[in-house]
Amino acid sequence: MTHPPDATAILTVTLNPALDLSTDVETVRSGTKLRCGAERFDAGGGGVNVSRAIAKLGGDSLPFIAIGGATGQMLKDLVEAERLNAAWFEIDGITRQSVMVYERSSGEQYRFVLPGPEWRPIQTETALAALGRTLGGAHKPIGYIVASGSLPPGVPSDFYHKINALVSGAGARLVLDTSGPALDAAVRGAMPPPYIWVMDQSEAEQAAGRAIADVDALEALAREFQGRDLAQILILSFSQGGAVALSGGETLRIMPPKVKVLSKVGAGDSFVAGLTLKLARGAPLGEACAYAVAAATSAVTTPATELCDGPQTERYFDMIVNGKA
Repeated sequence: MTHPPDATAILTVTLNPALDLSTDVETVRSGTKLRCGAERFDAGGGGVNVSRAIAKLGGDSLPFIAIGGATGQMLKDLVEAERLNAAWFEIDGITRQSVMVYERSSGEQYRFVLPGPEWRPIQTETALAALGRTLGGAHKPIGYIVASGSLPPGVPSDFYHKINALVSGAGARLVLDTSGPALDAAVRGAMPPPYIWVMDQSEAEQAAGRAIADVDALEALAREFQGRDLAQILILSFSQGGAVALSGGETLRIMPPKVKVLSKVGAGDSFVAGLTLKLARGAPLGEACAYAVAAATSAVTTPATELCDGPQTERYFDMIVNGKA
């Protein structure tokens, strides 16, 4: 399918990327050597995956990625093998790894995620300055900046607040998708609200301090958050599929087609990729959200750490907008 050119450019930010290792084993048990299947390495981390997914959907983005050590070089090689032109920021320490093990006997996935290297205050300041130069030196005006993923140890939890100030000064729009202490800091409202805040179900439950039972409860929580002015556009996704978006007086609920789920790894990043890409192409919010749900649906039908598939996403998008989901 021929796509319209992007109206504005997209910059993704990943301070704590991961070299993702995935493999499989018959049964996970303690006290013995577990003979695994063939390993697979992927470049991972929130913004990295968003940029990779945007490319799979036929778009372009500029990833800003912090890397260090031998694992950082492996991650860089993987990113460049996918023909992504990134802005690299060298750090002290070694880029973290994550491990995903698929248990063949049960179909369960086990995910082990390392914290990443400790950052010193000067490194945080240098990264922010480097990001500012990247933003100002881009060949095409940046319209959207995706701040995605966890922050490295030692980076202040309000770092995304500082990115938001940088974004606002450049006339761009921030898409926030984070977890952990950075999410808690954003919920406290200590910064001007981002343009879009995307939360998956677990992040929404962390922010609310309670469980979410169904999509109705998800929508109720979104309305509660909207009353706190956490973002101009607030989008919450449900773990079983679908999303609720609130923008001013508009409420959208988008449900996905029914598919066989192979792996939920990468679904959230595919969602953000589809959403931001459509918005960058000038699409209205409803269309962008439908495309985001389609991309996430595509991602869950792929094994291990694979992301969305472009043609499949287009098929699911067509089903959603034509009421066939």
